[in-house]
Amino acid sequence: MIFKFLHTMAIGDAFGMKYEFVKHDQNVTKDDFSYGPHPKYTEYNRTQYTDDTQMSLANAELLLTFKNHLQDITQDDLIEQWLKCFKRDPRAGYSKHMYKILSETQTVQEFRHASDPKQGVTSGGAMRAAPFGFIKDLELVKSLTKLQAQATHDTPSGITSALAVSLSVYHFRNGGTQQDLTPFLENHLGHPWNTDDNGFVDHPKNGVKIVSLAINAVINTKTLSDLLLYAINQEAPSDADTICAIAMAIASNCDDITDDLPELLKTDLEQGQFGSEYLKKIDQDLNKAFPKTSIIKT
Repeated sequence: MIFKFLHTMAIGDAFGMKYEFVKHDQNVTKDDFSYGPHPKYTEYNRTQYTDDTQMSLANAELLLTFKNHLQDITQDDLIEQWLKCFKRDPRAGYSKHMYKILSETQTVQEFRHASDPKQGVTSGGAMRAAPFGFIKDLELVKSLTKLQAQATHDTPSGITSALAVSLSVYHFRNGGTQQDLTPFLENHLGHPWNTDDNGFVDHPKNGVKIVSLAINAVINTKTLSDLLLYAINQEAPSDADTICAIAMAIASNCDDITDDLPELLKTDLEQGQFGSEYLKKIDQDLNKAFPKTSIIKT
């Protein structure tokens, strides 16, 4: 497929938003491929991506800044970048607690004081983890993924779900296939990787469950259109925008999955300073700084 990472993620994010925690018939079809308002959360704007893409964008920008010395990235650098990214472009999608923290804190120290990472069992660490899969050094992929997750989600669920996302991206960017993704994750996270010991709870807001649903969509489909439908129709209600965003972010790096998305979803995605064209530019910069290889590293 033509490589567009954050742009593809944003399409999934904006499309899935109208289904977020909505009880709906699990027979969504391609006839439903359009952006729409959320029936309850009026703060969401049609065609706009949410927190999932924004925080991934923040991490991608940080990787580009540190591209020649990634090992020097600190947790303070990460938090500072998240604050910067949110404050230049405040948008909906965050939990009420995280929105309040991002809105009211000005410094890293204030952010840390307001946060309680030991309570983070949702997908906050996972939704922003995909950019770390671009790094060539596998151990650095793991260490930076954990570092950023631990800032807000320092729990088995928070860390495992984040690692599953970045490792999936790494797998595909280094020659991995759909067929080999599950064994690859089990090799690094445990067999099976999405268990109670790793923080799985059968709850729609649990980070490991959310990422499991996203990876199921990646493994079981061959096109981006089918992936979105699979992601939406697996369970309802679900954290649909995050599941779609993560699945699309991973799939955008997979050569086994083709891009057959309708033009409407591409052209109707939000414009503006940090909209569609900006995401495409960052995608180009990422791919230049961290090019794909064809040899899988285990």
